[in-house]
Amino acid sequence: MKKTAGIVLMLLCFLLIFFTCGCDRASAPEKQYVFGYSTPSLQNSFWISVTSAMEKKAAELGAKIEVRDAASDTAKQTADIEDLIEQRVDVLLVTPYDSVSLAPAIKLANKAGIPVIIVDIGINDPEVEYASLIITDNYTGGRIAGQWLADYIESSGIEDATVATIEAQLGAENARERHKGFLDIMEEEGIDVVIGRSADSLRDKAMTVMEDFLQTHPNLTAVFAECDDMALGALQAAEQTHADTVIVGYDGNIAACQEILKGTNLKADVDQQPFLMGALAVSMAVDLMEGETLDKEVKITPKLITVDNVETFIDTYGNYE
Repeated sequence: MKKTAGIVLMLLCFLLIFFTCGCDRASAPEKQYVFGYSTPSLQNSFWISVTSAMEKKAAELGAKIEVRDAASDTAKQTADIEDLIEQRVDVLLVTPYDSVSLAPAIKLANKAGIPVIIVDIGINDPEVEYASLIITDNYTGGRIAGQWLADYIESSGIEDATVATIEAQLGAENARERHKGFLDIMEEEGIDVVIGRSADSLRDKAMTVMEDFLQTHPNLTAVFAECDDMALGALQAAEQTHADTVIVGYDGNIAACQEILKGTNLKADVDQQPFLMGALAVSMAVDLMEGETLDKEVKITPKLITVDNVETFIDTYGNYE
């Protein structure tokens, strides 16, 4: 009898240990996904917005994101990607500073078996493998900027208007598309684009470029600055020289929109929805890890921001950054 009781007691202990351990395994958290994001520059307000949206979405979904800032340097971005590959991140999110020069670095991720999502700008190499490209419809965005400016010139009764462009880094595929869209509208509307120069998406450099423009074309009607940091640099130069040149920006950054609200020379902006872009990138990375197949390309539709809707835009996104 005692022997039987001992056997029963041992069996009960075994069952207790088994079910206790089983309960622990069932309640254990699932693997936390770790994503790496290589951004071209955290000195650029647009990429700050994209990165902020990524971090918020990652926290919301229980993922972790490692951010590396290339500081507008392809060599550093290559090293950053190599570092993220070495860390064996689950998905590499990357915004190439240069659409051509960064291809070899992304191929290293391909070789390492790390899936890649390209977040805007794009990559100009058919051999690069990526799960998806999230990108603004930049050609349409350029046309939106151009059409607003053409309508403004006509409604203002300006004759013999002259327009200039301040361009992003020449190696960026997205910038080329928005530039082409803008120029196509100018040609269609018969508006003379007298000068254009790259400022590499940098505010200080754009300020210098704008100063040069105003020296050679003191009666310049308008400037299309192909990113908001450059628009803000151009605005600073215009204000310092008391020029009445109209400025159209591109990005949808809060700082630029605040200048529209204040009634400065910066009159319009094209919003390429950086908050949506960043959040979408992280959501898609999680979907990819969960076994879902992503669309090869996801296009974000740009929107026009003017004095008519800028206050609503600021109220919606002003506290997001």
